[in-house]
Amino acid sequence: MNQILHAINRYIRLGFDVTVEQDIENVIKGIKGTSVANLNSIQDRGSGNNTLPGNSNWFKWQWPITGEFSRCIKARDIPGIGEWKIFTIAKLDKFRKKDINKPIPQVSTHTTPLSK
Repeated sequence: MNQILHAINRYIRLGFDVTVEQDIENVIKGIKGTSVANLNSIQDRGSGNNTLPGNSNWFKWQWPITGEFSRCIKARDIPGIGEWKIFTIAKLDKFRKKDINKPIPQVSTHTTPLSK
């Protein structure tokens, strides 16, 4: 990462601008073993919010992936104190105000390093 920052600073000091993706690619292409790709997330957020009511009151969160509460969200007011509030998939569906779609990013082809 430091090499990339150094390369960008050097590029700018030499009088070049870094304003478009191609400029960043030009800066980085000389760094050994470094490839570059451009990722653009395409998300249609639509209207409406998908939030849990009262979520600002909970300070401890868990998303278990195994056991009895796998595929649930657990929340509670204070870490280590009190009962967990369990949100099952069925409960989460009731709160949903719009469809949740997995974003499909646009990915450019990555560059090939000039030297290994």
